[in-house]
Amino acid sequence: MTSNLDLLTGEAPSLDFKAYFDPQSKGDWCELIKDLIAMTNSGGGIIVVGVNDDGTAALNSDVAPLLAVDPADVTNKIHSYTHQHFADFDIVSDVRHGKPVAVIDIKGSDIPIVFHRSRRL
Repeated sequence: MTSNLDLLTGEAPSLDFKAYFDPQSKGDWCELIKDLIAMTNSGGGIIVVGVNDDGTAALNSDVAPLLAVDPADVTNKIHSYTHQHFADFDIVSDVRHGKPVAVIDIKGSDIPIVFHRSRRL
C-alpha cells in the first residue's frame, strides 16, 4: 500500500522537506519556526522531517526527538518571536517510502502572524 506521502515528489509553497531536526539546536528551531509561520500565513501546509530537499530519504535521520517535542513548547517558541500563541498544528509520525518521518501539519491563519524581533529560543 502506498502512503499519501509517497506521492509527494518535490517541495512547494505548502510542502517543505527537512532532512533532520535537532531540538537542542537553536538554528534548527529558528528554521522550523520561520517555515511554520510562513506556511500558516500562506494558508497552511506540511513540513516533512526525515526527507532531503530532493524528496529522497535522509540517511541516519532520527525523527523520534521531534515526535517527543511537546507542542506547547513549539507554541511558546512561536510566541517568543511573534507575541502570538499559534497552536493550530499537529506533529505526527508517518512513513515515506518505507522510512519513518515526522509530519507537521499546519493550518492556515485568518490573521497574519508577524515577527516582532529576534529573541533567543
